[in-house]
Amino acid sequence: MRPPRSLPAIPIASPGSGRQTVRRSCGLRALVRPRRGDARLALLLVPLLGACTDLEYQGFLDRPIPITLQADVPLVQLLLDGGSAFTATLDSSTPLSVVDQGGSARRVQGELRLQDARAPEVTRFIFRNLDLFDLPARLVGLDPGIAIRGVLGANLLRHFVVRLSYADEGTVTLKDQIADTKENLASDCDPALLLGALGARPSCLGVWSTPPVGGGLVEIGGDSLELEGSRLVMPLCLLPDLFDPSPADETGPQRTSGVPATAVLATGQGVSVMSRSLLERLRASGVDIAEQGPVTLHVPYGSETATLVTITRMAAVSDETIDLGPCAELAHRRRLLVGSRTGVVGTDRDYQGASVALIQRSVVFAVVDDPRPLIQGLRQELAPFVGDVDVLLGGSFLSHFDVDLDYPGKRVILRCAEGQTPGACEVLPFCSFDETPRCPDRTGP
Repeated sequence: MRPPRSLPAIPIASPGSGRQTVRRSCGLRALVRPRRGDARLALLLVPLLGACTDLEYQGFLDRPIPITLQADVPLVQLLLDGGSAFTATLDSSTPLSVVDQGGSARRVQGELRLQDARAPEVTRFIFRNLDLFDLPARLVGLDPGIAIRGVLGANLLRHFVVRLSYADEGTVTLKDQIADTKENLASDCDPALLLGALGARPSCLGVWSTPPVGGGLVEIGGDSLELEGSRLVMPLCLLPDLFDPSPADETGPQRTSGVPATAVLATGQGVSVMSRSLLERLRASGVDIAEQGPVTLHVPYGSETATLVTITRMAAVSDETIDLGPCAELAHRRRLLVGSRTGVVGTDRDYQGASVALIQRSVVFAVVDDPRPLIQGLRQELAPFVGDVDVLLGGSFLSHFDVDLDYPGKRVILRCAEGQTPGACEVLPFCSFDETPRCPDRTGP
């Protein structure tokens, strides 16, 4: 990314004091090859515009901007060229920013203003030279759906670190960088305290390396566009065994358990989505999972028929060792936590521990058949770089966390949100046996 260049000041209204920031930046062109697929599905199913355009923006970085949360969907108010305000979803899985002006598929440019949801007369950010597309964007979420007229997608979000907080009524914060390394962020949490009781554990930061992936050619309005990868992918382990690290309950090594899956982060989806093949794998593991429905799931390009299921335990797990896979990584990390007393850590191949974000409460998923475009479009786009995508990870999971989408740093950072029931949300930071931060010492006290 080219270094930002200064621009003339653009008038902006914002309460309080703080530094106004004006930047220009330009994205790199991805080295990707065209792929087959339904190019008409231009919102969730195509990647980020690869052409290099200068984005101008002005606003107050590092300052939370009030948004609206509805059924775990983050909604923002936008103005385009001084027109009437309209509602848009903030969606990491939609690679293009969209304003529905009738669905002509033409490219639109203008001055786009991000308003304060609790003081609509106040502009918090101004964007210029952002490519918008006139594409249908009318409903999102489960039936009857949430009315929208736009999507703030990854071709804007990728210029920032986007902090999304679901607490209270919701905020989004745009930052230019998080300078701390994975080790710096993890060092704020003492791994030894994670061996304590569930109610006394510290609030930790987990870091996932997520270079945007995907890309290809798409046709919009008769124009063929080469598009840059924008998908943020996270490994998941669904329904792992329960784990209590207290010394009194140690019974030996933690075995690998759960069903692995691959997820694309989708902040604009209130309910997370899974493929039917993943549901069948979960059932094949011996778990009885009831389905409710059918229901209608609205996505910006149209709608899908789905059923609803509830998953009671799931973890996002980074890949820190030698490609163990998320469920084996989770078991490895659990062995590191209790290794100082059980003496089993020495049998592992690595003394490095993955970041883990574990939810132990109900997370609702919409189940969509594998042949449907919502699933197949992502799989076609990401193959062969990523194995089959099984999940769009939306607000039903992400709302338990404070989420940093660190596009410049090519990573995602999660911390459990305040007010969680003890044990419902757990983040284990990265750790290392011989560096800071250290995993619990396998040799014991």
